[in-house]
Amino acid sequence: MKRNLFLPVIILLLVACVQSGDETAVPPIPSTSTPAPTTEALAPASQQDFIVIATDAPLPPFTQFDKFGDLDGFDSRLMENIAVEANLDYEFVVTPAEGVLENLAANPGRDFNAAMSRLVIPQEPIEGIVYTRPYLEVGQVIVVLADEERFTNYQDLQAGMSIGVVQNSEAERVARALVGVNEADLRNGYSNSVEALQALVDEALTAVITDSYVADFFSQTYSDQIKIVGGNGRDGWISRKAYGIALAATDTDLLDRLNRAIMAVQDAGHIDRLTVAWLLPADSLTPGEPRIVASPNEIVIGIVGDLSDLDPANSTSNLISWEIKINTMSGLYAFDSENVLKPLLATSQPAISEDKLEYTVSLRRGLRFPDGSEFTADDVKWSIERARSLGNFLVNAYLKDSNEDGFADADAVQVIDQFTVKLVLQEPDATFLSLLATPPYFPISNECYSEAQDNLSNCGGLGPYTIVSWTPGEQMRLRANPEWPGRPIPAFENIQIRFQDDTVVMRRSLEQFQSIDIAWTGLPYSDFTALQNSDANGDGLPDYKTWTGPAAFKSYIIFNQEQEPWDSAKVRQAFALSIDRTALAEGVFGGSRLP
Repeated sequence: MKRNLFLPVIILLLVACVQSGDETAVPPIPSTSTPAPTTEALAPASQQDFIVIATDAPLPPFTQFDKFGDLDGFDSRLMENIAVEANLDYEFVVTPAEGVLENLAANPGRDFNAAMSRLVIPQEPIEGIVYTRPYLEVGQVIVVLADEERFTNYQDLQAGMSIGVVQNSEAERVARALVGVNEADLRNGYSNSVEALQALVDEALTAVITDSYVADFFSQTYSDQIKIVGGNGRDGWISRKAYGIALAATDTDLLDRLNRAIMAVQDAGHIDRLTVAWLLPADSLTPGEPRIVASPNEIVIGIVGDLSDLDPANSTSNLISWEIKINTMSGLYAFDSENVLKPLLATSQPAISEDKLEYTVSLRRGLRFPDGSEFTADDVKWSIERARSLGNFLVNAYLKDSNEDGFADADAVQVIDQFTVKLVLQEPDATFLSLLATPPYFPISNECYSEAQDNLSNCGGLGPYTIVSWTPGEQMRLRANPEWPGRPIPAFENIQIRFQDDTVVMRRSLEQFQSIDIAWTGLPYSDFTALQNSDANGDGLPDYKTWTGPAAFKSYIIFNQEQEPWDSAKVRQAFALSIDRTALAEGVFGGSRLP
């Protein structure tokens, strides 16, 4: 629970002055003398499950006031998440600027228990004060045009190159002090980083120095127009600043509690989402034409999340990986748009033995994998045996296992001739034919894949698209595969998939920047319906086309029939009849499910 208190005088918090730019330019807190402790200090608040936090406001976007006068901003929203993880109640004390850390060191718990207000963790410790693990780390990076090949690091910048920075920002300090940009080349008249990036795109600048989170967002959103020198991630950072919460050095219990909570909030992705929502400038960028050569028939798809792997033998693939696999590989059989199972790499339905244990499949001829090798029955056997040896359940639980060691027998897949293969089951199973349409049974080239699991392989298989390139966490490019025998043929010659960290990022990319053509998985149903009804220009026509279709996802409850009362069929039937499926579909799932 959060409460806000406002103290006009009394105690002052050491923070940097508000800057006109949008960047995080905060000097480290200087060392000061610490007053002698008083006898009025209370027991650490970590023992009470309630803490008081000193902050300064307004310092937008970190701290500001909403229309009702309540404290809001990045720090306030972040503390809400931290408090949930730490199981703490808290209140903010809003107070001016100087002396808080001295008071906190001298009187732990008397006036407040912590300070949180855009505080940079100093390199030299302050007597009596400790900081939590960083909740936000920001580097300064160089952004250049996407087709710029002259730079590998900041030392490649030369005299005569114009460098843009936000006025009075950390980027300006770094440009002068660390990069060594001279005054004649420094362009520091920009009020925010988007203005500087726009000047770069318009070719008025050679490079821009800016905050890493700003550069990451815009370089990923407009990867065809701009890039970070050194690449995304910390390899490209010129400098680093870390932000934390200050506490009295004696309050070790609260420090440990907050550190564990900050780690949990980071792992859950909340800080990344808050960074997008609060710290990115609101201005939009006009990216212009792509600076990297691409096909005019390329469609860009935004996805929230990333691939877990691209190995068809993997047993723990996520939804995104599964979908990419079925678009870059194929099975002997596949489901069509009407959910009917039809031959794909097979020529016909299998010949099934009288005892329902043997499936003999004839294969299509004349097909080649993306690496150029011919598709034969040997590839089918090698691929399934590879999945077997890697412990894939969908293979080992169904194919013949004579010694019941949990691994299918070596002869469970048999090559009859170059284009005929036989699969032998442990016991009859009516669902087995459907399994042949799933990734563990997809044929792949043994000249491209290794026998070991290879989650980062971009070999692909005989799918509707081949993998042109893949940068994990950033993007993937696909090209229509002329070898694919399925129908309908691929709708686009080229596809670019952009992996995005957050639904906020994806919606802004679609709605504000128009940098993606399709928002696919990860868009909440509430956003889907909002975009479905969007009519910004008031012409009576929706701004976006939406699509819904059948899905195989189902929600259900499984009973342990060996325990009471679920061992009674009548009890299970009564439970099933008691569920209001319509209320669940419409109320709980907001209309995104069918009862």
